[in-house]
Amino acid sequence: YFWVDWYGLRGLVASTTLSGFINLFLVLFFYHRMIGPLDSLGLMRSVVKLIPALVVMGGFVYLFYPFLLEQLTGVSLSVARTSSLLITIIGAVLLYFGVSYQLGVHESRDIIGRVIQRWRR
Repeated sequence: YFWVDWYGLRGLVASTTLSGFINLFLVLFFYHRMIGPLDSLGLMRSVVKLIPALVVMGGFVYLFYPFLLEQLTGVSLSVARTSSLLITIIGAVLLYFGVSYQLGVHESRDIIGRVIQRWRR
């Protein structure tokens, strides 16, 4: 709550990310304790493969949203923010899957393959 009051939207994003990491580690801890060992090495390999795509996506969002918001000066502020956010999210998702596809992340290749199959129907 402190981050949201102090830093605004960026604080909300940071606090949500931090709570997600805490949730992840708690789930992994209790999974190991209640169910048994998890393939931690395989999980870490998958996470490491995703980091480059996440960094590119984060950089895109950080730079593109303010730029696009500046370009939409002729419309009301709420319309400019909403459309900038929507366009930025769509671009970030496309960029993330494009980068992860190029890096050979098989989960992304599976998702892209399923989307292409749906479009061909």
